[in-house]
Amino acid sequence: MGEKFDVEEFIRSKTVEIRNVLGEERALLACSGGLCSNVMATIVQRATGGSNIVPVFIDTGFMRKDEVGAVTDTLSRAPLKLDLKVIEARKRFMKNVEKAEAPEEKRKLFYETFYTLLGDFAEEKEAKLMFLGTSATAKSTNEKPPETQPSRTSKGRRSTKVIEPLVALNRQQVSKVAELLGLPPRLSELNPFPTPGLMIRMLGKVSDEKLREVRDATEIVEEEFQYIKPSQYFVVILENKNDDDAKIDKLRERMADYLDVGSNQVDLMIPKNRVAGLRDGKRVYMKASAARATLLGSKEMLEPDYEDLVSFPVEFVERQKEFTRCIYSVTKKPKNGKYVAVIRAVNTEDFAKADVVKLDWSKLYTISERIMSKCSKVSSVYYDVTPKPPAAIEFE
Repeated sequence: MGEKFDVEEFIRSKTVEIRNVLGEERALLACSGGLCSNVMATIVQRATGGSNIVPVFIDTGFMRKDEVGAVTDTLSRAPLKLDLKVIEARKRFMKNVEKAEAPEEKRKLFYETFYTLLGDFAEEKEAKLMFLGTSATAKSTNEKPPETQPSRTSKGRRSTKVIEPLVALNRQQVSKVAELLGLPPRLSELNPFPTPGLMIRMLGKVSDEKLREVRDATEIVEEEFQYIKPSQYFVVILENKNDDDAKIDKLRERMADYLDVGSNQVDLMIPKNRVAGLRDGKRVYMKASAARATLLGSKEMLEPDYEDLVSFPVEFVERQKEFTRCIYSVTKKPKNGKYVAVIRAVNTEDFAKADVVKLDWSKLYTISERIMSKCSKVSSVYYDVTPKPPAAIEFE
């Protein structure tokens, strides 16, 4: 649709299309509480008057703190006033994904569980149609569901047709639709949050302990960024294990040369967890470089110029093909702990490319200190200084 996107025409045509497709059939309305889901639900509501619609929300256990109650409360009030059914499936999701470690396998198991639950619920409610709020941005970036999205319930007794009214729109176009629909900020001005939720923000195997740490850290990061409002912001948890790469001394020297400091002023680690990046337009999982530099003759943190920090990863990754991301320490006093936390904040127009938000160091220190105080298992906090590309926005 590009620059000629006609918001009014889109709403009109989709309303007619949904009304014609639905007819007298019952339909499942898969709600998440996110921007695209809320816009989809609003259009479907307008097209049907709410009749024959069964709104459902799946509690995967990977939501943010108190999110299930907040979504239920928000969607039950005007303008949507949905009679939302919540499927509590925390134990089921955890059981199905906890043994997986590779990002692709975790996502595959998550979505298999997710769509099986939706399909079974659709069968229970005798719903032949299922509305999803998938956008083109979600399809083309790190929120992309598996290609083999099931069209039948797990029991296979009834076919369920999946309808995605927003699948041709990018996130910016969805925002324009939300504005014309008159959706209030609590429904439209939302930080993007992937369907697998916090599952993909704890790298490696999923555990209750990791989930508690990333959930607490997420609450802090979202509180601190809510008035800054980058395009997307979040925190991930990595295991505090060094890869012991044979090249680490050379890599330390390269970082030192770039920052114009001595190599003895640079601490460098390579986390064992692999992180998502882009190579020739394809998603890959490779190494991350985690650096910390101190002032000469002091333990005080070095605060490099942001232009240097942000340009370094691009040059570094170009030369070191096994790397895809560079993160920089914002912790004044590291401690012993099983995990490290990494803050990510970017601005973007289309999510195909993204620039790092250049936060004041004092702000980063404040966030780091709060995370270190709240999350007992976190040893240090880093800031991701890698644009997209070469890094993906999400880590998994």
